[in-house]
Formats: sequence, C-alpha cells, structure tokens
Amino acid sequence: MDALLSVINHDRSLYRYLLLDPLVPMGNLSPIHIDTLTEMLGKNRVMPVLRPEIAYDPLSCPQLMIIANPSQDVDIELIRNSLNWARKESTYTKRYVCSWITSKVNLQTLSERLVDIGLLMGRTMGLSFVPYFEPFRMQLLQEGNSICPEWLISALKDIETYSYFSATSGLKTIRQTDYSLLDREVFITEEAKLYQREARKILHLFLAWHELCEQRGIPLTERRLMDVAEIYRTGRNIGLLNTEDNFVFSLNSLQYGNLLNSPKLSAEIASVLKDEGSLAERFSQLDEHVFLSLDSK
Repeated sequence: MDALLSVINHDRSLYRYLLLDPLVPMGNLSPIHIDTLTEMLGKNRVMPVLRPEIAYDPLSCPQLMIIANPSQDVDIELIRNSLNWARKESTYTKRYVCSWITSKVNLQTLSERLVDIGLLMGRTMGLSFVPYFEPFRMQLLQEGNSICPEWLISALKDIETYSYFSATSGLKTIRQTDYSLLDREVFITEEAKLYQREARKILHLFLAWHELCEQRGIPLTERRLMDVAEIYRTGRNIGLLNTEDNFVFSLNSLQYGNLLNSPKLSAEIASVLKDEGSLAERFSQLDEHVFLSLDSK
C-alpha cells in the first residue's frame, strides 16, 4: 500500500480520484461499494464516465470519485480496501477497481476527458471506443507498445498519474513526462492495435494459461502477458482465424513450445488451414510425446 500512497500523495495540490466499474457486481456490505462511497464522500464528488455504448444508463457507466481534493488527506482505509480488492480480482474476467488517478482538473472535466481518450484510441485502432480503463486492456496497452511508452503517456491527457493493478506484476503507474512531445515522435504499433481489437480473446487465453500455471506451480512473475498476446498473434499470422483453433494452438504453444518446430504438428495445423477438421480434434488424436518432444528441439 505504501507504493500507492506515495503516488497519490506525491503532489497534494492535485485532485486524487478512484475509478470503479459498476458493471461488476459488488456486495452491498463492501466498504468500497459505490453507494457506500457516495454516501461517505458526498454526491457532488461522484460522476459517471459516460461510456458511449451505455451512456443512456449513467449508473451503469464507470464512476469517477474524488477521494481527496487538493491539499486534503486521503482516507487510508479507503485506499487499503480498494487496493486489497484490486489485488484479489487481478485475474478475474471482469474487475471492479479500474484505477487511481491524480490530476489538476476538476471532476467534470476529467470525467469528460476519460471518454475523449477512449474515443481517440478507438479512432486510432479501428474501434468505436476503447475501454482502456479496464485494467487488463490498460496492461495490454502499456506492455504491448513498450517500444514507445510515450504514446500512452501522451494519450492520457490531463492525467498526472494513472495507477492500476496488473494481472501479473502488481501495481503499475503511468506518469506524465515533464517535457513536451510532438505528434510525430510518438506512435503505437500495429501489434498493439491488434491486441486491443482482440483483447477479449487474449484475456480468455491468458486466464486459461494462468489456471494451468496455478496447477503446475509456475511463479506469477513468469506468466508474462506479452507471451500470451504474441503467441495469439502468431496463430493469426499463420492463418488460424477461427477462435477455437487459435486458442488450442496458443495454449499448447505456451505449454510445450514452438509447435511449428514439429513436422507432425505443422502438418496437422496445415490440414486445419485447409478446412480439414478442427485443431482440437486433430491434436486429441496425437500421443503426448509428440508435444513433449518439443522440449528437446
């Protein structure tokens, strides 16, 4: 918790915010239930972020809350409770705690800015809107475009710090730079754009891989999200556009290694690309030693 408090309190002249997603169920008795926090903080310190596809129902949109005005102390218990929950749900399909934000701008301005950011990202990536505030998507954005971290920094306009809990490495914080960037100096790769367009499928694959790692005692630090995303992209690049086929290819690749190193497995994949059955059916007919032999290649 000290790391998060250090970020939040680094500049007490800023507004400190918490962003929550009410589409994710939260027990009524939880100290971080939106209704509980609204009563504690006051209605004037809570505002919806009008996510375009559900803007007709503001109460279902992400809720932005001022947890400390400039020069005001933050509630330590609120920070502890929100961080503990973010840690607990870090590998859930849907997550309630989106982020902790510090900013110079007021509540209404920031709530509007958060929508603008998603729309801008959407135009860049061929989507109507990117819900980047979902922690898994934010991690994909940050790690998937690590060659130019300045792109994400510049996209998060009016945000001084943006902290979220990653699925693999705990709390992560994105900080604004103290120097200006020209548009031509920042970019996002085509790979990172693909990861956003395919984020739900990558999440499904990551959670399956995470479960296997749990069963095998593989440390969390070795469960790199980018390994999952890159293998998923490899499957698409060789022509496995069917969701189930790509899932089978990717999960087996994560377990055993580069499947394309095996002539037998390569032949099975080639058959599937010719519409000769599914990859799951074909792989199920093979002896496991075909996969295990990849370790020695």
